[in-house]
Amino acid sequence: MQRGYQCIDPGGGSQPGPAEVASEQAAALEQTSASLEEMASMTKRNAESAQAAKVLVGEARQAADTGVVDVENMTAAMDAVKTSSEQITKSSRRSMKSLFKRTFWR
Repeated sequence: MQRGYQCIDPGGGSQPGPAEVASEQAAALEQTSASLEEMASMTKRNAESAQAAKVLVGEARQAADTGVVDVENMTAAMDAVKTSSEQITKSSRRSMKSLFKRTFWR
């Protein structure tokens, strides 16, 4: 039976009164509020970390693109050196043959 501010169960024991229930609910609400604040803080930190990661990924992409261009330029320069070296070798052989002919076939 319920009477006034007290709740009495049929077994003779008493249940918490409205003030105690309200106090427990207030404590639970405070704990929920604190948890929500913590979640909001974690969400903010995650968003900041994601933004920082985005910036770093952009910088890494830019560095990779620059590296690709540098390797392409180096490859072109090496090809030019190879071509030049081949031309020098051919010219040198022609000069040596010409010199050999002039020296020994007079």
